[in-house]
Amino acid sequence: MKASPPRPVAALFALCLYSCGTPYPLPPTPCDDYCRVMQRAECDDDDPADCVRHCEASPELRRARASCAPAWQARNDCLAATEPRAFRCEHDHTRVPDRCLDERRVLAECLVPSSGFCFDECVRQAASCGGELPDCEASCIHQPPACQAASAAFNRCLQGYPVECHEPFAEDTRSLDQIPCLTEVGAALSCGD
Repeated sequence: MKASPPRPVAALFALCLYSCGTPYPLPPTPCDDYCRVMQRAECDDDDPADCVRHCEASPELRRARASCAPAWQARNDCLAATEPRAFRCEHDHTRVPDRCLDERRVLAECLVPSSGFCFDECVRQAASCGGELPDCEASCIHQPPACQAASAAFNRCLQGYPVECHEPFAEDTRSLDQIPCLTEVGAALSCGD
């Protein structure tokens, strides 16, 4: 008669078999879900572990998950429902498509209440000039608190004028009387002084 293995060893063996059969034994965290959405193109330099570490360590993303959880989840759900072919690789990283604009604007407004007009101007610039929405969008929520009201006034003012397309950092050759919202741009440029 063969002796059966001690019960703790059998339980450990059963646990190992169960764990080995599942790809990840823990339920996904909000950062896991975020990174799955933000790296959908599976580009060469997309690293899910680095993305999760960044998501968990970033004060901005922590605040988004804590203070803006419904908006955070709505944006992620919308992007997760977007067809995978809409995501593309750029410089070996996933580039999020210009989709889910309402959800992204709501999240931006939740993070920085004055950022909605900035987001709207980013959408106009991307549509008219071929710019990259994610880069501009990120700038809307990275404004110093002292400049948020001035930035909102400037971007609100711009909504009443045609979009001016130009290369980044290129000199503006318009005369002062051709530049809209001069008072607002002056306030936005001097707000940090």
